[in-house]
Amino acid sequence: MRLSRSVVLMVLAGRTRPVVAALLAPFWPGHDQSQAEARLARLSPRDEGMISAAVLALLFLLAVFAAQFGLLGMAAYFLAIILIVR
Repeated sequence: MRLSRSVVLMVLAGRTRPVVAALLAPFWPGHDQSQAEARLARLSPRDEGMISAAVLALLFLLAVFAAQFGLLGMAAYFLAIILIVR
């Protein structure tokens, strides 16, 4: 069975939505993770993809920046992510 590009993108969007919602929920006043996830699900697929790509790209760039400071920088990065998601 051959998968089309749109099917693959929809599956990836479904898997990244909880991660993006967990990272954005602390920055949306009055929203917890489930409300943030529902808000992302209401967006058009294109907008949701743009937001997800931007958040994941920002995470990657922050990880690269933190890696410049070695083990201490990566520890601070992981601690910051844990505190944001929590």
